[in-house]
Amino acid sequence: MTLAALQGESGGARSPTRQSFLDRIHDGVDPFASYATTGTASAAASDALPDGWGSDHPYFKEYIDLIRPSRIGEVGTWLGGSAVHMGRLLRAAGLSDSCIICVDTWLGSSEHFLNAPERRTLKLANGRATFYDDFMRNVVRHGLDDLIVPFSITSVAAAEVFREIEFTPDLIYVDGDHTSRGFRTDLELYWDILRPGGALIGDDFDWQEIHMNVLEFAFLQKVEFKAFDNKFAMRKPA
Repeated sequence: MTLAALQGESGGARSPTRQSFLDRIHDGVDPFASYATTGTASAAASDALPDGWGSDHPYFKEYIDLIRPSRIGEVGTWLGGSAVHMGRLLRAAGLSDSCIICVDTWLGSSEHFLNAPERRTLKLANGRATFYDDFMRNVVRHGLDDLIVPFSITSVAAAEVFREIEFTPDLIYVDGDHTSRGFRTDLELYWDILRPGGALIGDDFDWQEIHMNVLEFAFLQKVEFKAFDNKFAMRKPA
């Protein structure tokens, strides 16, 4: 069964904000439109989030309730745990016109290829990671294909696309590159395109590479941040 046959069960009409992004970036073609699934989205949906790390952290609800975002950018999606959680929060808040753009290559990172246990999670086939289908399946199973858009591209390239098409997220979640250089690049690029008054949430604050960069960045930007249970958050001045 294709997802096109399930639209009524998995969220109904598509968000205009989401469709605008699809029109500009995917030539109007919904990545989920012909995605095959073995059952209906409603029947397969579960309360359990896809595997992830802190995907239901309270900062997500706090800032979605506070900002009521129309556009959310997620940098580093993996299997979609945090995207699914944010999608549920949007739905509960009545923000059906909102969308979440999930930026990820779905090819893994240096930490995956340098560690055998992590490498196995990539589901390599012919030398290439294949877990993108797991992400797609998770979104469909939770009935959030009307709110979420996968954008399979590097974070640097995605930031350039966002800037060129003037896509300014109200809320950004950064959980991509964990190297010091890579994280700092993501932090600076996505802070730049975040709309004034918006919020940026980040993961793995207990990593030294992340922790030190957040401290320095907040000092240079003259903004306050808070941190709790391995995540940090900061507001961009309006």
